[in-house]
Amino acid sequence: MGLRSVEIVTKYDKFLIVFLLIISASSLFLLPKIMANKITTMNNVEIKVNGKLAKTVIVNRKSQPQYIKFKFGKATGIIETKNGMVRMLPMDKKICPQGICSKTGWIKESYQSIVCLPNKIVVSFSKNNTDVDGIVY
Repeated sequence: MGLRSVEIVTKYDKFLIVFLLIISASSLFLLPKIMANKITTMNNVEIKVNGKLAKTVIVNRKSQPQYIKFKFGKATGIIETKNGMVRMLPMDKKICPQGICSKTGWIKESYQSIVCLPNKIVVSFSKNNTDVDGIVY
């Protein structure tokens, strides 16, 4: 005498599986939109020269272009802000020979930064004290 295995999948089980698949698939399309709306509308951009804060600029997500000048050594640098993004404008080749800082392009995320090594300039978004880093249980 052998035992037969009996698999019983009811119509409710099938309905549950299809429902969960639909919810999972829809979250793939909705999650980026939800995360985009979660981004704050204002950010602080810090310009540091030689490790010291030279300027702080408030950048709005829906703003017109702004050009902010800052001094470093005997030269002047310019950053452009627009729609919550920041970039360094090109400098004279005598001041910044390779121009890597301006070639970085637009940054818009808190983990991105613009760095000019010859002039010791760092442009980055500052951390808001109200943001949550993480939660530990």
